Amino acid sequence: MGDALTCPTTDWILSQFGRDRSKAQKVYRKFVRQGRGIEIWDELRHGCLLGTDAFEAKIAPSLSQSQLEIEIPRSQLLAAGPSLDELFSDAADKPSRNRKIREVMRSHEYTLKELSAHLGLHYSTVSVIAKNVDELQEHQK
Repeated sequence: MGDALTCPTTDWILSQFGRDRSKAQKVYRKFVRQGRGIEIWDELRHGCLLGTDAFEAKIAPSLSQSQLEIEIPRSQLLAAGPSLDELFSDAADKPSRNRKIREVMRSHEYTLKELSAHLGLHYSTVSVIAKNVDELQEHQK
């Protein structure tokens, strides 16, 4: 019955902890125990990634080239996209920051929570800024 529960994902994960399956399972169990009591959900990026910018950059090519046959939310498919630091690097003043907020929300699928945490603004402020930029662009047409 143990073989019925084995899948390529399980094998790959265990391979990260060692070549011998039995030893890898023990090391994996220890790894999981060490993480008990740690709140990780607030640290997720794009709803599925947990790690440093370097880790995200390292796995980005495999995420963008993935040929998975399951449905994955769009935000998770875009997880290989640019970081907020990269996206806001050229926002030198409030107007350019505000335009960037709208662009990031629309094109890169970042959430209000992620943007507000990065910018040090309340999420409702970020929402109002994006709406105002939308209205300004509509008015200019």
